[in-house]
Amino acid sequence: MEHPGPASIGSGIGRADVVVAVVTSSLSITTAAFVGADRGEPNLSAAAVGVQVAGGVALLWRRRRPVPVWFVVGALAVVYGSADWPDPLLPFVPMVALAAVFEWTARATRTAVLAVTLAAAVAGTAAAGDSSGLDWWTTTFVVVAAPLAGAYLRTRRELIGQLRAHAELLEAQRRQELDDARRAERLRVARDLHDVVAHHITLAVVQAEAAAASPADGSGVAPLESIAGAGRDALAELRHVIGALRDGDGDGDGPGDRAPTTPLPCLAGVDQLVDGLRAKGFEIDLVAYGSPVALDAAVDTAAYRVVQEALTNVVKHAADRRARVRIERRDDGVTVEVESAVDRRRPPEVAPGAGLVGLRERVALAGGTISAGPDGEGMFRVRAAFPTAGR
Repeated sequence: MEHPGPASIGSGIGRADVVVAVVTSSLSITTAAFVGADRGEPNLSAAAVGVQVAGGVALLWRRRRPVPVWFVVGALAVVYGSADWPDPLLPFVPMVALAAVFEWTARATRTAVLAVTLAAAVAGTAAAGDSSGLDWWTTTFVVVAAPLAGAYLRTRRELIGQLRAHAELLEAQRRQELDDARRAERLRVARDLHDVVAHHITLAVVQAEAAAASPADGSGVAPLESIAGAGRDALAELRHVIGALRDGDGDGDGPGDRAPTTPLPCLAGVDQLVDGLRAKGFEIDLVAYGSPVALDAAVDTAAYRVVQEALTNVVKHAADRRARVRIERRDDGVTVEVESAVDRRRPPEVAPGAGLVGLRERVALAGGTISAGPDGEGMFRVRAAFPTAGR
């Protein structure tokens, strides 16, 4: 995959650019000074230092304009090499500039620059009257090592970019899954709400119609008929608005528009839920404290769902086939807790799954709180507390 050209790079000069320019020019100047200190070598002059600094300054723009920077640095290298100045141990500044071309430009540009550079390097080294084997080795090293370094940096950056894009995609998918889980749980709550409200309104309508049909005296017939009519209107509106959340199509004739015939799940059904798992070979310890208290339907159903989802996770992920279910009823609320051993060979995920997200949504809608996770002692615990009357 080709990396975008320099035009797509930010226009600012970063701290790393300054560090590279300073370090590279400092290495060139320092090593040239050491060479100049040897007997028989020319001394490092202020002009030589100025040329090296100019090349280092040009490197500040190597990411935005790599090709022009390379030609500027190359021209400065020719000027430096033609003067009677000590050569640095390696041409650090030209190497960084040439590597930038292979890091930040497209393939066609890299190929053209490499061809021009090879021709100029060979011609320049051959034309120099004092060229030695060391000069040829240095030239070969620069035209080979710098492109390889630039290609490595380009490949590494592209790989990091792909990994980052993949991580962002996974995070977006995870957020979408969590949103879907929240919406699904809200739909389930809406269906339960439809069942509860439709059930009680239906009872009120039936009772009002029965009372109107056989009154003790005729004085209450009109109010009772009014109550029955209002109840029928409320049922019709409720089915029209929420009916689409059920199995029917909301037109009043589908199965979802009939009054519910199946009772909502509640804490009283936990015994049956546990017995079903015991029949499948699971060891479930069910402990209940306190006397039964009247709960809102939303609270009762939410508490049951917490136990149901936690036991489902026990079936899927528990280290053994054991779990403990604890239900505590108080005058001001109810608490449910499910505890199972953690599989130490496969630690639980830190990020919440869709089931737990749905539980949090339902518990919050019922006015309760929930916590879930390992307790540090090898056990995974799900605990939810609800007020008696919900919200």
